[in-house]
Amino acid sequence: MSGRDLRDDHEPSTTNRWEGVKLYDYIPRVSPKFAAPYHLDPFVKALDGVIDGTITDGRFAVTCPVRHAKTETVKHAISLALAKDPTKEIFYITYGANFSQRNGRKVRRLFLESGGVISKDHNTIQEWVTEEGGFLLSTGIDGEITGRGADIIIVDDPIKNRQEAMSAIIRDVAGEFIEEAETRLNVGGSMFIVAARFHVDDPIGRAVQKVDDDTGERVWTYIHQPAIIDEGTAHERALWPEKRSLEHLKKRRKAVGPYLWAANYQGDPNPTGGQIFGTPGRYTVLPEGMRIAIGCDLSYSGTKKSDYGAIVVVGEYGGNFYILHVERFRLRIDHARHRLRFAFGRWPGATAYSYVSGTERGAIILLAQQGVTVYPLPARWNKAVRAAPVADLWNGDPERGEPPRVFVPMTLNASPTPCTWLGEYLGEMSAFTGNESIDDYDDQVDATVAAIDILRGGIGADDVPFLFGRTERAR
Repeated sequence: MSGRDLRDDHEPSTTNRWEGVKLYDYIPRVSPKFAAPYHLDPFVKALDGVIDGTITDGRFAVTCPVRHAKTETVKHAISLALAKDPTKEIFYITYGANFSQRNGRKVRRLFLESGGVISKDHNTIQEWVTEEGGFLLSTGIDGEITGRGADIIIVDDPIKNRQEAMSAIIRDVAGEFIEEAETRLNVGGSMFIVAARFHVDDPIGRAVQKVDDDTGERVWTYIHQPAIIDEGTAHERALWPEKRSLEHLKKRRKAVGPYLWAANYQGDPNPTGGQIFGTPGRYTVLPEGMRIAIGCDLSYSGTKKSDYGAIVVVGEYGGNFYILHVERFRLRIDHARHRLRFAFGRWPGATAYSYVSGTERGAIILLAQQGVTVYPLPARWNKAVRAAPVADLWNGDPERGEPPRVFVPMTLNASPTPCTWLGEYLGEMSAFTGNESIDDYDDQVDATVAAIDILRGGIGADDVPFLFGRTERAR
């Protein structure tokens, strides 16, 4: 339906043509390819109430699963609000200006197709103004809102991804900006934080903990919409069965792992503690011409879990990764030097890499003084975040029929050297949760992640030279 079609199908009237129209009617009318989002009913009713003015001074923290029409619903709600009352002042805030302004441009199109008129004097990607003086300001968490006021503020996905959510600094920046934005509400104005969650301390997690000092009541109304309702019971069902069936969601649950499933899909991010590494692939024969990298973990701080070091030798061919050899040892410099020299001799030309923070740097310096080079990778994220991309390769994607892309030996003799390490290695990988307070050991995990990251060009790979050996023949 074109903008001309929408404007021509009504007779001139002093009555706003959208008066009394709810989001469920508006969305399929202006966007026939989108169905009314009945699965988001509590959220839609809150939006309608704020748009119509039956809800004032509202504060809503809304969790929606990924890929469940959250942002499309928000964009149509903003357009309807301005179509009904073009004097409304609205902020649309996301994790970044580009994303926010791209969606703001789509809202502008919807508004025009709804018969709205935009001022020719103020019509930019960041902010456009109606002829009646209302506006939509689209900005990022790092944007400028000082001196402005708004009747409606919608914060849509204030944190970009899991990696950023794991940073306390980024969470603080987002939280402080949202607090500042709340102070910009006009009298009677309402605010929404809408997001798929990543962390217990994300902006929604902070909002729902706020209590009014005078009444003792929670400030924010929490609308919690999990992808699977009543999960784990005989009555479990999909939130949006027309588009995301229960069978589909169960496949996603297996593919993404317990942590991301609980956070992104169920809106209940527990502290890292679920199993991250599932069942890898197995190999009996290795391909020719593999690139080889050696991952190391050399961290120690006197605690039980940190008094071991590890090296993991990984081969890559055709986007698949093969665990060739693993050694775990009491973390003394002479042990590390000896085991690394063995690996360099067995895989000529290969280079060692290790994620470094704190004491690891000292170990790398000591090894260099003794003629053994380990390249440091910057440990920008915590262990759980660093491990996540490798876990994706390790687990595969059952929903798409993609098998695991990390392979371990089928038997104790499937590798170039005897695999007496295999049982202990798989035990540590399967037990790893990313929660340092409960993971007794994670040195083999760290070493595996370092080697695979270098081979796949992942986190930290751009900061160091990549030198590798190659196998001369299949073994």
